[in-house]
Amino acid sequence: MTSRSILLRWHGLCSGLADAAGAPESPSGKIGESPKRGETDVQTVLLVSDMEVGSELAVRETHERFPLDVLERGIGVERLVAFIGSGRYALELTVSDGDFQENFHQFLATPEVRQLFTDLSAYVSDLPDPDTGTAHMPLATAMLLWNRTGDRDLTTV
Repeated sequence: MTSRSILLRWHGLCSGLADAAGAPESPSGKIGESPKRGETDVQTVLLVSDMEVGSELAVRETHERFPLDVLERGIGVERLVAFIGSGRYALELTVSDGDFQENFHQFLATPEVRQLFTDLSAYVSDLPDPDTGTAHMPLATAMLLWNRTGDRDLTTV
């Protein structure tokens, strides 16, 4: 399976696609509406890209230069988790309240993030670019979250 075959459905971005796919309603009862934590909207997306098998060490070494200081500056991302394995590179990003498109593209347009993605592109395909619409990026969001306690993770579904 390639990163292009991932089903795209996330809150507020592709509600037209979600409607067409017969996607279930959000916790609020409205398709395309993001979950809320108090008055703050948070949206978590998963970027999944193909990676050259055997380049894991190089990707890890490149990723050690991830510009965490720019995240601290407040560029629209509240949480970031990176994954690597089996020919895949993934980033889980929780974007702050406000307009998802604006915050996500602010993150992507940050020079330090652009440089990291440029460096990673030697090993990882389909990395996002701030000039590309999100509908054309290999993004996905949670459709189901289950846990034994029944507690809801407000950053996902």
